[in-house]
Amino acid sequence: MARVLKVSVIVPVFEPGPTLDRLMDSLLGQTMPADAFEVILVDDGSADRTPKRLAALAAAHANVRAERIAHSGWPSRPRNVGLDLARGEYVFFADQDDRLDPEGLERLTARAAEDDADVVIGKVVGHGKSVSSVLFAADRREVTLEWVPLMRLLTPHKLFRRAFVAEHGIRFPEDGRRLEDHVFALQVYLAGARVSVLAGHPVYHWIRRADGRNASLRTLDPPDYFGRVGELLDLIDAGTEPGKLRDQLYRHYLRSKLLPRLSGGRLLDVREAYARELFDTIRALIVERFPPRLDAPLPLRLRLRAALVRAGDYAALRRFASLEADLRARAALVSRQDHDDQASDLRLEATLAIGRRPLTLRRRDGGLVWDAVAQSADGIDFARVLEHGHVEVSLVAAEDGAVFPLPARTEVRLDPVDGSEDEVVPVLVTEVRVDPRKAAAGHRLRPGIWRLRARPAIGGFTNHVDRLRVGGRRRRRPVRFLVTADGRLAPPPGSARRLLRSAPGPVRRLATHAER
Repeated sequence: MARVLKVSVIVPVFEPGPTLDRLMDSLLGQTMPADAFEVILVDDGSADRTPKRLAALAAAHANVRAERIAHSGWPSRPRNVGLDLARGEYVFFADQDDRLDPEGLERLTARAAEDDADVVIGKVVGHGKSVSSVLFAADRREVTLEWVPLMRLLTPHKLFRRAFVAEHGIRFPEDGRRLEDHVFALQVYLAGARVSVLAGHPVYHWIRRADGRNASLRTLDPPDYFGRVGELLDLIDAGTEPGKLRDQLYRHYLRSKLLPRLSGGRLLDVREAYARELFDTIRALIVERFPPRLDAPLPLRLRLRAALVRAGDYAALRRFASLEADLRARAALVSRQDHDDQASDLRLEATLAIGRRPLTLRRRDGGLVWDAVAQSADGIDFARVLEHGHVEVSLVAAEDGAVFPLPARTEVRLDPVDGSEDEVVPVLVTEVRVDPRKAAAGHRLRPGIWRLRARPAIGGFTNHVDRLRVGGRRRRRPVRFLVTADGRLAPPPGSARRLLRSAPGPVRRLATHAER
């Protein structure tokens, strides 16, 4: 008897080149039985040999279907066609540039059944793409829009209950607009979907193409793009009442889609005329749709940028962007205490710098000021800002780039500059434990090499550090840990090579690759 289809994987395809082979290998290599899922490849009018490639795949694999449509120029129409063809209990949208973990579909559907979820967000690993670590800090169930991190990733690479999508008539807009995935996901969330987060194991690898041909990377047209943001705000207005939730959703777009476009290199590295158009278009939307009260909960860095935008001070914003572009972060591993092979306690010290000069604060009137932003931050006491200073510490897998944040505790120390009490450098002193039994969002780490990453932050001023000073050495290098096949930590790096001689073959090969 034929098995009931659990999942329909829908893939919009347009002249994909070799990247499609990577995706198809990952789909055909799923641990889920082949007769439990289908792959629907919808060709968006490719003019090359793609139709023949897809037809050959469908002929060779009983669970692969190929459909060809007239060229629409955007993934929305192919995704909707795939939705109409889908027969699975759930649908999953994959892009031709990406790949799934071999256990991805099996893990997603198991979690959906366990939680009776309408949506399951599996851990996404970004390759040249930014992914929120807060979203995947732990497994979650029955998540709603009140949970702020839910909005941090509105891509369609999730498991959706097909009946829920159909019941609410949710579709991708087919007018070639950007942010079409936001429209789809927002409609799902506003309709009251039960959402779960699967954080302990990578599910989807979101990959930036080396040739830069990802559709979403093409240069945006400011009036069109930010007009689309305005339409998303209309969608929020229609689905919420005035109040805390609506403000929170508006603030998401202020901090993720508007203000970042005017930051550091993103403003300075484009043509002056284009930068000015960005500024004018974004400012018009902020003034029209975003009341000033939304700025208050933002990190200081964004509050200062928002104030300059609202004031229409383009020249000051460019000076602020130059400061941001020069932002650097430094971190040092000052102590390490290993507890046999079970865990390791680390103590880090981190600072921020503008160029080569450490971020330096000056005492004034019982508080602290930062002269570099004093005009924009008038009246802001940096002593209060420092109360929220922290270092996000993560482990990064050498095998596939998966990132797992670790619980960390940070205190701020003020070091005098050249013995002076008037000027001080804030130092973020952080304690963190590396425990391979629960470091993967509460789950056991996979065997292999893991690299430590630190991300110091003061008032939203932040940067990643992948190479740390160790002890008193000036040279910075990656800090690595080896997790053995039985889930234990290897000895300190100096003796890891001896351990590898007795390690299982896959771990030996992985460690050798990481050392290269």
